[in-house]
Amino acid sequence: MELREKTIKVIAETISGDNDLSFYRSGYTLVDFFNEFGFNDTYGRGFPSRWQYTEDKLREILAQERFLEFINYSLDESLYFENHEKEYSTQDLIIEHWNKYLKFDKYEILREENKYKLKDLQAAQIIIKEEKLNVLSTEFLNQQILKCDNKILNNDYDGAITNARSLVEEVLLSVEEKTIGKREKILVI
Repeated sequence: MELREKTIKVIAETISGDNDLSFYRSGYTLVDFFNEFGFNDTYGRGFPSRWQYTEDKLREILAQERFLEFINYSLDESLYFENHEKEYSTQDLIIEHWNKYLKFDKYEILREENKYKLKDLQAAQIIIKEEKLNVLSTEFLNQQILKCDNKILNNDYDGAITNARSLVEEVLLSVEEKTIGKREKILVI
């Protein structure tokens, strides 16, 4: 995944606390923050500036294709609950600010409770009218969608594919049932 340098700089300013959106993180605190995410850095003599270190870490995260995972880590409510009165108010301001820049990279961050998704604005979007969605919507379908989302967030792509297969099978069986009035299970040997 690639982001423009301006977008990286804006996100880094927030992470390091160099804007009014987030709290200030010292060099030592930034090292701890990124080490908890999986890096193994040491703070000491010769350490780069806080903003340079943060930008460099963001570039590494982007190169590793871990940006969505990082968004979920860096915006987790456990990091912010002491600094605001209303749940997620700080994160919502941060997302709004980041999205102003991410839109030029063709991305948008969406929050659902304490989980974040990265929407690709160039990908095909399928829009289903609400009344049509209710026809296909069952508890099983909703569970499979939620399971897929959670497994993708946790990098369990094989599990997400399995749930997606189950989801597609259920949709096709529902279409068959609505078309011919019954479901036909085919035994594959």
